[in-house]
Amino acid sequence: AKLSYDVLPGRWREWDRESFQGLRSTLGYYRVTQENAPGNQTYWANVNSGPVDSGTAVAGDLAKTADRLITTLGDEYYPKHTRTGLVRRTLTVDGAPAALVRYKAVFDPVAAKGYSAKSEQVVVLVVDTGLDVPAALYASLPDTVRDLWPSIDGLLAGVRVIR
Repeated sequence: AKLSYDVLPGRWREWDRESFQGLRSTLGYYRVTQENAPGNQTYWANVNSGPVDSGTAVAGDLAKTADRLITTLGDEYYPKHTRTGLVRRTLTVDGAPAALVRYKAVFDPVAAKGYSAKSEQVVVLVVDTGLDVPAALYASLPDTVRDLWPSIDGLLAGVRVIR
């Protein structure tokens, strides 16, 4: 994805799972936060990056690409939820144009039955790295690792473009 970023505090595993919907490929790290989530799944906290897939990217519009990606991820990987504290902004990351979408996903209690987490901090940072599609950093931290939430600002501030 041509992005470099820090590892958050604590014990993490190198990403060894399939790519997220909306991304061509996925690299990064994760931590299992619930072994027996609904549907016999594991639930995790993660920080990942990858090139945005061409079906999600909106040519020349990083903000729309970030919106489309965050909607895809939210629809695919979270129980029904309400977005609170929504932040959308354009910015520059290591000299490159970028767009950020960040919010707290508050899970619907009925839809989230069986999940340990009741909410989650969700961050998508889309960066023009000079490739045919932008790169994205995706961080998803459930409230079961709430102590990491203050680290998100530092994570975002440390993102660099690999040239």
